[in-house]
This record gives sequence, structure tokens and C-alpha cells, in this order.
Amino acid sequence: MKDPLTYSHLGGLAQPLMAQDDETRIQFVQEDRWIPYPTALRVLDRVKELVESPYVARPECMLLVAPANHGKTRVLKRVAMMHPSVERSDGCGSTIPVAYVVAPPTPHEARFLANILRAINAPFRETYSIRQMESTLEKVVQTIGLKVLCVDEVHHSIAGGSKNHHQFLNVLKNLTNTLGVSIVGAGVPKAQNAILIDEQMIDRFEPWELPLWEPNEQFQGFLAGLESVLPLKHPSGLVEPELAGLIHNLCSGRTGRVTKLMRRATIHAIRTKRERIDAKVIGGCGYDPSNLATADLPDPETPSPIAIPAA
Repeated sequence: MKDPLTYSHLGGLAQPLMAQDDETRIQFVQEDRWIPYPTALRVLDRVKELVESPYVARPECMLLVAPANHGKTRVLKRVAMMHPSVERSDGCGSTIPVAYVVAPPTPHEARFLANILRAINAPFRETYSIRQMESTLEKVVQTIGLKVLCVDEVHHSIAGGSKNHHQFLNVLKNLTNTLGVSIVGAGVPKAQNAILIDEQMIDRFEPWELPLWEPNEQFQGFLAGLESVLPLKHPSGLVEPELAGLIHNLCSGRTGRVTKLMRRATIHAIRTKRERIDAKVIGGCGYDPSNLATADLPDPETPSPIAIPAA
């Protein structure tokens, strides 16, 4: 077995894996992982500003908009991971600067409030009335110092008619107007219609688009970062124009599809002893872009097997 330090095409996370057996490497490939790229990093920087800003009467909010299976959930979860809860010095619980919650499939006010209360570890009962949930939320938010609430799948709020939709928006407005919490919402393009129908929301929410990848240098940079965490013995050269173009075409420029294809290709390369990703491995790994059951991860983008790499 070669010294893992000789695998210069790999980063520090993957190099030690080269001394392990094939199944250990495959398990590593299937784990969730963060890979930074410029658009996502700009979002993280902006959220950091929101977390560090003082409480104000009209906190600024963000709305991440991107097609399904294009990394919105990964960005929001990365935001929460970068701002974890911290035990208070007085021993009275924790400070939770950022919380992550998924909007219910339909704009049900009670379910949405319950999801938020669970996300911030608030004590409540399922039998609580709306008012009791709101009162509990107000008390706990002040206690834990919540600054940012990440709300995934906000487009679900338009699935249940105008009355329920407005009730959903009222929960968001209460969080911002009454409690001074910044909302970072995320959804598919119709999320803009879901949130920005209210004049207060238009003034408060700044749209941020996560565009599909173009077959350019930025996409090649993303592939280079991805290759650095794929524990293969030989470099694949994913950044080479022909191979990068093939990957882009198969995945339609969607982050989730790229990571799924790379996971399958890496496992196939390990099991066939080819130990690199090339057109032959991609063709034989079982990824079929014409079959949504294999080409798409389900929205809300459950963690990608090879998600975005850590530093």
C-alpha cells in the first residue's frame, strides 16, 4: 500500500482513506460532506452579517431561490452548522443564534409553529393552541438569543389557499416585526410568489439566486473541489473540458445531480479497480439522466451522498 501522502490529487480528508479497504472508502463517499463554491460562500458571508448585527426593529431577511435539487438545503444546513448552539456561562441553557426548520407541506400555521418550537428545543405540547405556541415562541426566542431562522421549502406556503397562505406569512412577520429575527428562506422559483406578495415582505426580503451551473471555469472549480474528496488512487481530471462538459450535460448544471453522479461513479471506479472517473466509468455506473428516479434527489434535497466539501 502506498503512503497516503503520495496521493497529491487528494485533500486532507481523503488522503488518510487510501490506507483503508475498499468498503471503508465507499462508506466515506456515501457520507455527507460540504464543498465550498463562490455563490454559496457569498450567502454564508451575508448570513454571518445578519447573525452579528444588533437587534433592530426591522431586521433584514433573505430569500434563496434555485431550481429543485440545486443545493438550497445544503446551504441552509451549512449556515446552521457554522453557528451552533453554545452553553451559556450562567449554566441556564444554551444560546441558539441560528435555527433550521422546514416549512410544512401545506401552509398550516400550527404545524409551522410546532416545527419552529422543536427546532429551538422549546418546551411545548402538541395540544397547545396557536396563541400558546406564539407565547412560548416569544419567550424562548428572547431567552436563547435567536438571530436567524432558516426556513426551507417556503414555496409550500402557497399550496393551501390564500387564507392559510396569509397565516403562514403572518408567522414570518411576527418573527421579524415582534421578535427581531431575520428570516433566511429558501425555495424553488415560485417561492418568490409565495413570499413577495406582501408589501412588508417585499421591503424586507432580499432575493438571492443560486443559478444553475454554466459549463465554465466556476463549474470546473467546483469539480476540482469535489475531486479532492473522492478517495480514488488516480487523478480523474474532472476539470478537463471534455469530461467536465460530459458531467454538465448529464446533470443539467444541478449541484444535486452532479454530486449523485460523482458518488455512483466513484463507487463504480473503486469496485471495478479502475480507481479514476472517466467517460467509461460514468457510462457504467448506473446513472440515467432520463430516469428521474435515478437522476434526481428528492426535493427538499436530502443530504447529498457527496455534498459540498469542508475546508
